[in-house]
Amino acid sequence: MNTDVKKPVIHFSLNPSPKDKLTANQMIILAQEFMQRMGYGEQPYIIFQHSDIDRKHMHIVSVRVDENGQEIPYRFDLKRAIAHCREMEQKYGLHPPTKSDTKQEIAELKRVDYPAGNVKEQVKRTARTLIERYNVRSLSELNTLLELYNIRIDEVKGVTEKGPYHGLMYGALNDNG
Repeated sequence: MNTDVKKPVIHFSLNPSPKDKLTANQMIILAQEFMQRMGYGEQPYIIFQHSDIDRKHMHIVSVRVDENGQEIPYRFDLKRAIAHCREMEQKYGLHPPTKSDTKQEIAELKRVDYPAGNVKEQVKRTARTLIERYNVRSLSELNTLLELYNIRIDEVKGVTEKGPYHGLMYGALNDNG
């Protein structure tokens, strides 16, 4: 409804502590309250709950354009999101994240090992964790990080009979790159 909005989609990731054993319904309630607090409660959004990093967490995707075509501002969203998460942790008696949680999660990451099998899952888990934890500014910087774990991302562009395509291709590397 508003083609001037450069980033019409927004993504949040809510990662309760592994110590908090939450049901699916409890996680949905947290996601709904979080979206309300962030100003997206009336927007359509979808919640993906999964445990690809050895604990349950949620990804929430929504649109940044309201029903009238107005852009929903997102300045300081990260800072506000963190503040809302800390408030909700207190309200619901949840464990706040600690630096050791993050360090342990990163320490548990291993290089992709093709002979071990399930390469797609290994690549997905490792890449997602690294992308969520590190602030990189370019595909080159991201590849420098990912290659430490035997992963590479290449930008792909082309044209087929259905039209042009543009995306990213993830691949596993051997220990020699």
